[in-house]
Amino acid sequence: MVTQSETGIPNYFRRSASVSANYSWTDLIAGVGYRTYYLCGQSQWSAFGPYIFFVTPRPMDACSDDQTIAISGNTENADWTTIIDKDCDLLFNMPAIIYGTAFVNLTAKIWSNSDASPGRAKLTINFYHVSTTAAETLLGTFTVEQMSGPTTPSYWRHSIPISLPNKKFGIGEKLRLNIYMEGKISTGTISSKIFVDPTSRQTFTDVLSTTIGSDFKFDVPFKISI
Repeated sequence: MVTQSETGIPNYFRRSASVSANYSWTDLIAGVGYRTYYLCGQSQWSAFGPYIFFVTPRPMDACSDDQTIAISGNTENADWTTIIDKDCDLLFNMPAIIYGTAFVNLTAKIWSNSDASPGRAKLTINFYHVSTTAAETLLGTFTVEQMSGPTTPSYWRHSIPISLPNKKFGIGEKLRLNIYMEGKISTGTISSKIFVDPTSRQTFTDVLSTTIGSDFKFDVPFKISI
């Protein structure tokens, strides 16, 4: 049964008490608090797609799919050609301000069908502000070193810092993370994958012979209001 307050407004319409926010001392002196988000993948109807990709603050398991679910693409072009161009959005249900350096951590897999002519790939991460009318404003971008792709797949772990300006986000607006991968190969095909399993169930050995995971996470800097 719904009870009424003295004002006659049902309790489920009443506003909650003020929130008590807790910050670390280092967050306070920096004026920024970080929140970690993950990209996650899920197959909609079979082990081979179609796939959906979404942003979550929880380190949940991605679709099993042999634990290889990833954003992928390939090209046979001798000039730089787009092989991945994927947007993933974080929707704001409350106003917030983003300001500071965002950090992106991910694993890429690159391979080709020719050792005589191994392909090359380069990865760019973009952050956009997206208005309620779907207008995009670029906030920050970073392009990593070129990655080689022989027939034996090479795995690369990247830690990417991206400086973001002081930007207000209103209700219904989005922070968009764009993954843009280009590749080129003189003969044959070059392929790539970006892994998106938040719990990082699969591990690989990278080009430095180091064990790396299969998660894609990014830390967003939120401006602290005191």
